[in-house]
Amino acid sequence: MEILLVTNAEVQAMVERLENRYGEASRICGIQRCHAFKPISGSQVEVRVFSSSERSEVFSLFEEEVARPLIPAHGSYVAVEVNRKFQLGIVHGLNLDGQSVDINFMQRSGSRNSFSWPRVPKIDSMELYHLLGPVEAPDVTSTPGRMYKLGLPEFNRISEILANHIS
Repeated sequence: MEILLVTNAEVQAMVERLENRYGEASRICGIQRCHAFKPISGSQVEVRVFSSSERSEVFSLFEEEVARPLIPAHGSYVAVEVNRKFQLGIVHGLNLDGQSVDINFMQRSGSRNSFSWPRVPKIDSMELYHLLGPVEAPDVTSTPGRMYKLGLPEFNRISEILANHIS
């Protein structure tokens, strides 16, 4: 066993140092459910839901101290602005220009938060600007696995992001 003696002055100095550090830290919205973080640069961080997850997302810090996904991971669900509405899809690939991604789009089906996969895949290239952000995987609502429903809280969150995006 080892005993360390620490003076009140040393504790107070560390408290001040940590308060300054936390005061200067940037807030990164949308990562509260993540558990693995890897700094890429002074302004970017790669995050994973679990350290063993294959899927990851890169977040970039902006001056207003709000971050948004920069490039979504292959296979992740995303919401995309298309003609002033949002569509759901899965990232199919990153284009060589680095400014666009290929999205395999779902189609709306029935109620406003219901989606299905079309019989023929609809893959389109979309500029990163049109990406509204990552979306939690929708719930499967049919036995063959063709019908999906996005939870209302997630649907409302994406609707609000869309409203801000198009205004």
